[in-house]
Amino acid sequence: MGSALISGWLDEGLDPKHLMVMEEIPSRREYIKKEFKVACPDSQKASEKFSPSIVVLAVKPQVMGEVLTLYKEFSDAIFISIAAGITGEFMKKYLGVNAKIIRIMPNLAATVGAGVSVAYSVSVDALDIDRTAKLFGAVGHFIGLPEGEDLLNPVTAISGSGPAYYFLLSEIMVEVAQELGIQKDKANELVKWTMYGSGKLSVESGKSFTQLRE
Repeated sequence: MGSALISGWLDEGLDPKHLMVMEEIPSRREYIKKEFKVACPDSQKASEKFSPSIVVLAVKPQVMGEVLTLYKEFSDAIFISIAAGITGEFMKKYLGVNAKIIRIMPNLAATVGAGVSVAYSVSVDALDIDRTAKLFGAVGHFIGLPEGEDLLNPVTAISGSGPAYYFLLSEIMVEVAQELGIQKDKANELVKWTMYGSGKLSVESGKSFTQLRE
């Protein structure tokens, strides 16, 4: 997901010199430097002169505490986390009570610029939200969630995991198509374009799912 975000930002015109990526796995560092032409230093010390206005935390939840301790000094930055299950209160324990935190749940389609990213913010202002919306709008659709942080859990189930259900339905349709005598490659093509077109129609038509189904 981190790579998808980088790709989307660069495609939208972000100057690579304004981006630094921290990655502890050597092979991934080399890939990032080669693929995106952005700074990806070998150690945390190499980034000491880099003072970010936004820190995107695209790490596994189980290492979040360890990672947050490295960035506490950037007290003026907006901290954007895409780690599932890591609450704003948890992050404040490491970053301080006044830290500006935004939790976001993106989904897999961000890798092709058609994702949906749902955000809940803690201690941020409208300008911070606007900057975040522009960042994540580069990889799809951005939705603010002012109602409450707890709603990020069902959001994870609906839009975060949702693509898997569309793919499962597509698998079944391909199998049925083959049972009816259609070759596998043609069946895949039929189902992919049916799913793509249905999604595009639902977004652009302005009609409800019920209206479209009927």
